[in-house]
Amino acid sequence: MDSLKRLGIPFSILIVCALLQRLMDTYLRGSYTQTFHTIFLCAALFFFGYFLNAKYKKRSNAVMPKVFSIVVLLLLLFLQLGILQLPPLSRFLHFFGLEGIYMYMLYVFCGFVFAD
Repeated sequence: MDSLKRLGIPFSILIVCALLQRLMDTYLRGSYTQTFHTIFLCAALFFFGYFLNAKYKKRSNAVMPKVFSIVVLLLLLFLQLGILQLPPLSRFLHFFGLEGIYMYMLYVFCGFVFAD
């Protein structure tokens, strides 16, 4: 039963977020749609990573990993939305190929670290 709880919640998040994404594609129109999709995707991947590592026992009270994951998450989100433009960081991410799917993996990793 514990395994079902541990793996069922992330799987449920995948299904619910896919359904919500489909509904947003169907009903949302306008200039803000792409921004909303990016924010929704970031949040969905973060929570997916969070629940992959969620321990249903007492969690650690360490603050630094949580602060680090939130700062990295916001930095990546602002870079992706174009709100924050840091050419050296953009070149660094581009040099290592941290775009597209790898950027999304970083969102999942931030959620994973946050849950620890």
